Amino acid sequence: MVATAGWHRFSSAGRVLSRARKSNRSLKKANKRLRNEQQVLHRQLRESARSYRQSKLDQKLRETPISSLKSPDTRGVRWGNLERGGIRSVADLINRNERQLDHIQGVGSHSIYLAKHAARLFQDELELMQVSAPSLDELDNPSGADFFRHAYRSLQGKEQLNSAEVFLDHAVSRSGDALKEIRRSTSFGNWLLRRSTTERLEIAEARCEGLEYLFEEARNMGYHKIERRPSRIKVQQDVLRDDVDLKYAQYAAIMTNALDGEVSSSSLPRLAVQGGLPEEIVSRIEAHPLETQGLGLTLRTYQAFGARFILEQKRTLLGDEMGLGKTIQVLAAMTHIENTKSKSIFIVACPASLIPNWSREIRDHTNLRQHLLHGMDRQESVKQWLETGGVGITSYATLFRLNLDRQLDTRQLQIDLLAVDEAHYVKNRTSQRSKAVSGLAHVSQNICLMTGTPLENEVEDFINLIDIVTPHLADDLRMAPAGSPRLPQLAAPAYLRRNQEDVLTELPERIEVTEHIELSTSDRSAYESAVMEGNYMAMRQATNVGRGDGTSAKFQRIMELLEDYRAQGRKVLIFSFFLETLFQLENAIKPVGVVHGGINTDERMKMMD
Repeated sequence: MVATAGWHRFSSAGRVLSRARKSNRSLKKANKRLRNEQQVLHRQLRESARSYRQSKLDQKLRETPISSLKSPDTRGVRWGNLERGGIRSVADLINRNERQLDHIQGVGSHSIYLAKHAARLFQDELELMQVSAPSLDELDNPSGADFFRHAYRSLQGKEQLNSAEVFLDHAVSRSGDALKEIRRSTSFGNWLLRRSTTERLEIAEARCEGLEYLFEEARNMGYHKIERRPSRIKVQQDVLRDDVDLKYAQYAAIMTNALDGEVSSSSLPRLAVQGGLPEEIVSRIEAHPLETQGLGLTLRTYQAFGARFILEQKRTLLGDEMGLGKTIQVLAAMTHIENTKSKSIFIVACPASLIPNWSREIRDHTNLRQHLLHGMDRQESVKQWLETGGVGITSYATLFRLNLDRQLDTRQLQIDLLAVDEAHYVKNRTSQRSKAVSGLAHVSQNICLMTGTPLENEVEDFINLIDIVTPHLADDLRMAPAGSPRLPQLAAPAYLRRNQEDVLTELPERIEVTEHIELSTSDRSAYESAVMEGNYMAMRQATNVGRGDGTSAKFQRIMELLEDYRAQGRKVLIFSFFLETLFQLENAIKPVGVVHGGINTDERMKMMD
């Protein structure tokens, strides 16, 4: 009888199986190295967050005078004697033991007990305090610089390891499936019973070569082992400062998340993050998974909640205030769907001026394919979009002409997520764009209408938007008493809104949103005329004011933004290098005034006041 041990050494089938096992083990080892590196980066960041947080709490203890501990419970404590004895801050009180305090003249054991007890209570309350992400100034402090340094490594790791993670996860899954098939074809029993036919061996050999090719591909891309480990990067202070200055929003997000992990979840201002939603809905939203593999940025806590809200509630109106990243939340939801489905179809409908921004955000922050369903080649783009999936981007005007709902119905397809930006433009139920969006809503599994305009004050407009996503909920809202303050609560299953001040600790001190505006035909003509004249200043101004008739692309976009800000009751300052730009705006919006060098000091102060 032939022993099974070592049979693969002299069997073709056994040698194929041995090679396949080796490739599978190599891919698993590579994946394990990557996971270990990710864990090291995570641990380093959390430890530096803990140290930074503790340094801020210690600073608070040092800065808080002992007089702040005075209360009815500490009546009888000789605070003045303690101060004269050198105990001026809460930190001084905590760091001195009873014997040291007992030497202070005029301070007895009872005073010491009460004062120490009050200091410990203050310290316990302080432990529940949420610490904000450090500002750029903290780069000059040891704990702040260390925290920034580990955040830099984490961001570098995310950039370097994300593509490797996607590849290796896929490769390990494929190699595991292939190994099972090879094992069936080349098992010892089949070999012993002469069932490992030539045809079976050829199939097994092809699968084995596929596994070896996968590992060779991982080797060529440097994924087989982490050569330049992000956790060991040595970063110079000037390089760190430049990177933080350039990408502070990303640093703020990753550092805030790390700091959140150092505080009991019950102590964080979750109510603000949750937008006041009922607890039953919140529980389901927080339990929803969020696979962000392939999303090239770190979500803030409220943004992750918003993405889960879109996915869990399926048909939603996201009303976050401008500047809180509604686009990012929608892209995170799309990324999750893309990670959990073999083929996904998404579409974004928005004003034409926002198409370049959506294209840029998708390109810069996701691995999603995008198709511009706009312009001369839109029909060909629609065909490719329906065949390959990805994100279709189009304007309201084009959307009405495309009749996508019919094309989807003909192919028996559904949209996985329909995103409608600046959704207040479809609040009129009789308009063409509203009808086009409503038509797509019927063939969409998930819908997210996005608007930063506070629509609760315009009840009918608000209900019309809810009607697009959830008609039965709109019927309930119409039955509510006129002017009911409970309107947002009644709309909670579909409506989420957060304000900047509610989630301010999640944001950097300054928010910069760059919008790239495509020049209109008239703008281009004005620019070309300035080029022909050799007038450099006119060339620069052409991109702002075009022909000077108030129809330039930038002029139209700023008027759209001002309409949103006016609805929110905001005050706005507009800066421009060119007075002509400001004077054109002045004619259109009738502001308080235009401040420039020709205005005398008194008049300028009146404007500022």
